[in-house]
Amino acid sequence: MSIGLKIKELRKSLDINQKELSLKMNIDNSQLSKIEKGKLTPTLSQLMDISSIFNVSIDWLLEKDRTIKQKIKGNNNIVAGQNIKNSKLETDYLVKELKEQITVLKSQVKEKDEQINKLINLLSNGK
Repeated sequence: MSIGLKIKELRKSLDINQKELSLKMNIDNSQLSKIEKGKLTPTLSQLMDISSIFNVSIDWLLEKDRTIKQKIKGNNNIVAGQNIKNSKLETDYLVKELKEQITVLKSQVKEKDEQINKLINLLSNGK
């Protein structure tokens, strides 16, 4: 079963329409429609949102959909019967992506901390 059909079935099983799910995912309804129809590949961020919303693993979403796996990993040489290797590649890719996101978030937190400290200094000097 394709990832689009899985998302559609998950959505319908919880009686959520496309508009509601697209709002939860912060994407256009038309984009979700294309994902469900298999015309658009979901991004890693969208996969993470779907995984969180429906409490399913990204591995399960990608299972049996080699085209999606190839696009996400950028690996066009996936061969049937290499499930362990494929799982490791997927895990490595996801870990790399998460580390990059953590780095960005840490940078944003540092910026906010600096802004807060400046405000505290301004307020304490103003008294």
